[in-house]
Order: sequence, then structure tokens, then C-alpha cells
Amino acid sequence: MMRAMRSGDSSVDAPGVSPAARSRSRSRSLVAGAVDGLARLRVRASAHPRAVLCGLALLPFLPGLWQMLRAGVPDVLFTGDGATLELRTLHAAHGRQWLGPYSRYMWSHPGPAMFYLALPFYEALGQRGTALNVFVFCASLASSVALALNARRLRGDFFALGAIVLLGLYQLVGVPYAMSSEWNPTVPMLPLTLLSVLGTRLAVGEATLGVLLGFVVVGSAIVQTHVGYVPVVSAISAVALLWSTARAAWRWSGRRAWGRGRWLRRRGVPVAPLVDPDRPGLPAWSPLAAVLALAVCWSLPVAENLMTRPGNLEALYWFFAGPHRPEHSWGVACFEVFRQMTVMPQAVARVIGLATDAELGWPAIRACGVLELAVVAGALGVGLRRRDPALAALAVLAAAEFLAALVSVREIRDEIHSYLVVWTSTLGFLVAVVAAAWLARGLDGGDRIRAAVTLVAGAGLVCLGLGVGSAFGHVELFRDRDVAVERLAHDVEGQLAERHIHRPVVRIVSNAVWPAAMAVVLDLEKHGVPVAIEKSWLHMAGRSLAARPGDRYGLRFGDAAFQADVAGRLDHVALAAAGGVYAYLEDTHYLQDHRVLGDPAGVRANEVRGDPRTVTDGVIPEEGTSWDSPVSVVLTSEASAVEVALPPGDLVGVFLSADGNDRYALRCVGADGLVWFLGPAEPEQAQAGMRTRLLFSESLPACRAIEVKPVSGDGAYSIGELGFLRR
Repeated sequence: MMRAMRSGDSSVDAPGVSPAARSRSRSRSLVAGAVDGLARLRVRASAHPRAVLCGLALLPFLPGLWQMLRAGVPDVLFTGDGATLELRTLHAAHGRQWLGPYSRYMWSHPGPAMFYLALPFYEALGQRGTALNVFVFCASLASSVALALNARRLRGDFFALGAIVLLGLYQLVGVPYAMSSEWNPTVPMLPLTLLSVLGTRLAVGEATLGVLLGFVVVGSAIVQTHVGYVPVVSAISAVALLWSTARAAWRWSGRRAWGRGRWLRRRGVPVAPLVDPDRPGLPAWSPLAAVLALAVCWSLPVAENLMTRPGNLEALYWFFAGPHRPEHSWGVACFEVFRQMTVMPQAVARVIGLATDAELGWPAIRACGVLELAVVAGALGVGLRRRDPALAALAVLAAAEFLAALVSVREIRDEIHSYLVVWTSTLGFLVAVVAAAWLARGLDGGDRIRAAVTLVAGAGLVCLGLGVGSAFGHVELFRDRDVAVERLAHDVEGQLAERHIHRPVVRIVSNAVWPAAMAVVLDLEKHGVPVAIEKSWLHMAGRSLAARPGDRYGLRFGDAAFQADVAGRLDHVALAAAGGVYAYLEDTHYLQDHRVLGDPAGVRANEVRGDPRTVTDGVIPEEGTSWDSPVSVVLTSEASAVEVALPPGDLVGVFLSADGNDRYALRCVGADGLVWFLGPAEPEQAQAGMRTRLLFSESLPACRAIEVKPVSGDGAYSIGELGFLRR
């Protein structure tokens, strides 16, 4: 019996067979079993290809969906950029948002598509800021599903499978933040991958009217959300337009030899045409439909540009079209683009344990980038030689997007921040898709080639599964709560209600506290408390919050230095403080309600130009008036001085209108002739032109007169008015 058992398993225990041979036999059996299993799985999946592809597209989003089902959608008060984005979504709910997100260059991005697309989610979730994360998450999911279905129509099930596996790895491991981040520089990243596939379908003729309209809408939304995507969207559009135009010209002319190189034909090399003349193409009226879709998408930005001078689109045009020298070399641009292109291959390597999160050096980045460009060039050659328009179009599209990325990065103004170039990582994904399209040609080869291609596909599915498994419990769709900022917003709202303050004008004194200040503005707007914001920060909050002439109170935010400066001022009342941010209510009418006119006869001056009595004539120069206007007295040097006698009354402070980018010293002249320092009179922000500043002091009643001297500045000193404040 034992001999019979051994003879029944001769491949393992047959006498005379070496261990190495038995190991090779087991390996061949495992490979054959894997190939057979994948083949059966492919047969079963072929019965429902769309459902399978949609399921695979959904797979990378399961960790995020599980988080939302388990913990729900939290109500988080956004700060900083998130607060400005939610604020504009809130304005879109009232039809007041005609522009896109703000830019640091004082203009806004081209259009509000992001806000109106997010609006249904925002309203359905009770105007929670995290609704923006849910919107981006759903938009990413929709982009993935649409990419899978369009890739299938472009090149078949196997190519669609490869594309969706690569996209899953790119999302889960390469750029996991792009899946749900509300930040507008990253929101268009995954829709851009869909736009590339739609553009390829338009180029090769595998398109319907729905594909054309989808291309127009997705491309418009991407550009409106961040203007930095204009070069790459333009490149995709140009490739699609030129390729489809070539198709139309080919069909019209009827020539079949067009596009073949003469020098290749002499050598007997068949060169495939760049277009397929036998595809039916779009309906003749499809361009009109595309123009109408464009008109709808861009109606609000165009209307704003026509109704405002200068309009936002006009400001964008002059910003980018105006003469300027590029601030970055082609080498720097190439480095930044190559570095982002390594995101995709590093993601694959990390999943299979061949790489870590460590930064790559320039030699490795350069080698990886050159290899990816070689893949594109090789795929283009194969596509042309083998009469494969889809493969050739994908390769041309990847090359065009690479050139657009170089131009875009080179034209960046000032420092190259990571959020300005992170979108170029989509190039790495597109190159991987080109490689997948090239690999898919192996299905038309022999048995061994088909088996190898099938194993690669199986390995990709395993990697995707590993990536999804590792993401469970680690995906964070929403930002953490800032308890200090939420307390600050709650206290400010309560204090304004208690004091019956209507429409205060927000003034951000310390730049470092602007994220918290924007959060307070957002909270007040959401709770129906009307506010305005000063002009210098209006580009962030939106023009609908512009201040009006009748606004009396200022809501000022600053840091500890600001708090120390205004703590004793009678025109300021402390409202709230939390997390190092201080909020004060300023009575902007305090000066006009409490001012005391000085006696022109009590003015003495030394080394000045102009009538010294001008400083007590009761005329306060408007903010920003030229420093040497007729309403000011010019102090010729730092030795100059102006002395004004105190009028009778219960005085608590002094106001000084002086050149805004200089520092002055106020000195008290006592009745006995002693002089002591009363305090500095310096602007909160160094600004050219006349600016008014207030100084409060309990020692003012002991003074006979106030002396003003310049201390430091640009050498151009002047005083417009010096007066006093009564209790």
C-alpha cells in the first residue's frame, strides 16, 4: 500500500527525483493553478464587466465609507483656507458667489463651479464644513467609476481593469489626501485623470455626445477651481481637438496613405495612421452643444467681469499675460515635475514592500523620470507601428501633459510651494496607464505572453487589496476640531449679541491669527450674525462682505502683542480670548465723539515747514492722504518738534494724525518744565500716507503741553492733526 501511495504521487516522492526538481515542479504547478484560477475568474467576470469594474473602482473608497458609517460626519468649524472655502459655499447658497477660491495675489480663481457642485451636500448635511470633504470624496468616487467605464469603452475590459487598479493605488498610497481634501489646489487632481481618458476618447473617435459634454463640464470645473490647471487642460483639449480634426480631414479627403513617413516606407516599415477614418464620429451639431455647455459653465464669471471694473477674468489675464521674466529655470521645473512623477511608482513599490516613505535623491528621481518618458516614447512607437490609435493617443497625451507641466511650474511666481505642483503627480499615473495599454497588447500574443500578462494583472489586484486592507483604520477624511477656535467663536458671538452690535467690521491686526479670524467670520455668518471685513482681507472672504460707510464698530483680532497694546485703550473692549488669539470690539466713532479741539495760540514748533497752527485747526486728514499735502505740517528732520498746550477738561488721551510709515514719540511737558516720555505713536501697520493713531494715559492731567518728535522712519515726517480726548 505504501508503494502504491508513493507511485500515485510520483511528482513529489518518486525515487531518483532531486529536491530542486521537486521544487520546480511545485512552482510550475502553483503558477499553472494561479493562471487557471485567474482565467476562470476572468471568464466569470466577463459576464458582468461593468459591475466588476465599478466594484473595483469602489474598492479604494471602502475605508472612507466605513469611517463615515462608523463615526458619522462630524460638525467641525473650519479655520484658515477651509473657512474661506466654506464661506464661499455659504454665499453660493444665497446666490452671491460668482468667483472661485481666493488667491494670494488678490484675485480669485476663475469660477465658482466647486461651490455650486458642493452646495447640495452642504445643505443636506446642515451646512457643516465637513460636507465639503464628503463632496470631494463623492466627486473622487464618481471620477473613478467614470474613468473605469470610459477606459473600457476606449480599449476593453483588461485595459480598464489595469487603469482602475493603478488609480486605486495612486489614491490610496500615492496621494491619499486628494480623495477627500477640501483644499482647492488638490480637489481637481482625480477629475484630471478622468479628463485625460475623456480626451483620449474624443481624439480617437470613441466618443458620444455625452463624452463631449462631460469633457467640457469637467474641464471647466477643473480650471475654475484652480487656475494652475489651465496649461494641462489646454494641452488635453488641444490634443483631442487636433486629433479629431485630423480624423475629420482624413474622412473627408479619403486618402489612406496620409501620415506615413516616406523614409520609413522605403524601408518597408508600415506606419499606422494617427487616426482611424472608419469611426463614425460625433453628430454635426455637437460643437453647438459644447458651446452651449461652455456658456452655461462660464456664465457667472463672465457676468462678473462685465459688471465689475476691473473684473476678475480681466485681472487674471493681465496677471499672467503681463510682461514678466520667469523666476525659475527649466532645470528647476524639470526637477519638480520629475519628483512628482515618482509618486506613482513609489506607491506601487511601497505596497509590495520595495520602498519606504523616505525622500528620493535627485539621481533616483532623474532615473525614474527618464524611464517614464522612455515608456511614453516606446508606447508611441508601438502605437504607430501596430496601428493602435488609442495607445498612440495616450502616449501623445502624456507627452503633451508633461510639457504643459514644465511650462506651468516654470511660470510660478515667487516660491514653488508643494501645493502648486502636486497635481503633476497625475503624470506618473498617466504614464502607468500608458504602460498598461501597452501591456494589454500582450493578450493578442502567444500563450506564454497571455499568461504573463494575466499574472501581472493578478499581482495588481493583490496589491490593490493590500492597499485597501492597510487603509482601514488609517484613513482620515475630516480634519480635527480646533477646540480653542470654536470657543473663541462662541464667545465672540455671545458678546456681540449681548451688546447688540450689528455688522462689525473685522480687522485682522496680526497676520498670524488670520485662520482663527476667518473661522469666527464663518461662524457668525452661519448663525445669521452679519459682519463685514476690511478691504485688505476682502479678497479672501468675498466682496459681498465689503464694509459700508455706516458701519461703526470694528471687530479686531490680534496676538499677545496686540493685546498688550490695546489693553488700556478706552475705545477698545475685550470680547474673547482663546489659543493665543484676542478679539476686541473697537468703537470707530470714539474719536469724533470724544475729541477736544486745541487752541491754535498754544502751538509752538521748531524746524518745521508750514503753518504750525495747522495741527490744531480741527481738520483730520483722510486716511492715506499724501504726507506733504496742504493739511499737514512737514517736520524737516528728527530734531524737529511740535508742542501743543493742553486744553482744559478731563482728558484721557491724545490722537495724532501723522505720516503712516514713521514712528513718533509723545512727551509730556509738566508745569514745572520737566519733560517725560508719554508713549510711542506708531502705526499698527507701516503704510504710506497720513494715518491716525490714539494714545491713552492716566498721567495726562499732570501735563501742561504735549511735544511730538519724529523718532525713526523714511526721513519724510509730517503731522496733520494733534488733538485730545476727553473722558
